[in-house]
Amino acid sequence: MKRIYVAKTPVDAQFVKAFLESAGIAAAVRGEHLWSLRGSVPMTEETLPAVWLDDEEDFARAERLLEQLEARARLRPVSDESEAASEGDEEWAAGEQTG
Repeated sequence: MKRIYVAKTPVDAQFVKAFLESAGIAAAVRGEHLWSLRGSVPMTEETLPAVWLDDEEDFARAERLLEQLEARARLRPVSDESEAASEGDEEWAAGEQTG
């Protein structure tokens, strides 16, 4: 098994898992049980819910699919959180000015 995605929430992890499975890539979510311990356990890439691939040979294809999904749905892995927040803030501010 190989980790492909670290999610912000269990729902995000389940969404990515379902997306990959819809493309024929077997995946599993790990770490969901730690979500209920937020505040007691630091939320890091090691403790957040993550999506793991059953077959490492699917990694390159899964990575390409997730890149396409991120581009379309603005889904961002935890490591890109600060970049995504600043991009979203700029677009939100632009929308507020025109609306």
